[in-house]
Amino acid sequence: MGNRPKPAQMQIAEGDPSRRGVHKLDDLLAAEPQFESGLPPSPRLKGDARVIYDHLRDQLAASDMARACDSYALERAAKALALAWKADRYLARQGEIVTVPILAGRDRKVIGRRQVKNKWLGVKQEADRVFKSFACEFGLVGPSSRVHLATMEGDAKRAGEELWELISTPRRKEDAPEISDAPPETEPS
Repeated sequence: MGNRPKPAQMQIAEGDPSRRGVHKLDDLLAAEPQFESGLPPSPRLKGDARVIYDHLRDQLAASDMARACDSYALERAAKALALAWKADRYLARQGEIVTVPILAGRDRKVIGRRQVKNKWLGVKQEADRVFKSFACEFGLVGPSSRVHLATMEGDAKRAGEELWELISTPRRKEDAPEISDAPPETEPS
């Protein structure tokens, strides 16, 4: 499958690691689709999923990463986390290991008991996995997933400051490179 493609802005912030060239990266950045800012409220979600969605929407809006096209993915992440919370509540009541009867014969008579893993444990693990996959895409999982985002923002700010300094500084004659009409000298071999 290979690595996922990085957005052009991230490649620019990293200093063009693939050595494509500044102009090609600028063209890629200009060609990337622009999406409407902000996430709408989700009328379909209820209970824990609604609370989670609203919280994550506010967090993404605060970091200027909220885009309308991401609302469905964020809904799925909220549903997965709500299901994990529900499984947590069941596991707190029942425990991770439950005792079930051992049945035998046609009349299904109880002949003993055995311990098995609670089915809610598997539900919780799967819901956690699904939420984590969505959350990684949004940079919500932890500091390591936000490192790229912080790097991009800091690099863009520094680049903007450097550009402004270059543009606003008056040109001086002594800073200009010396240009000669004579052909360049070659060293003897």
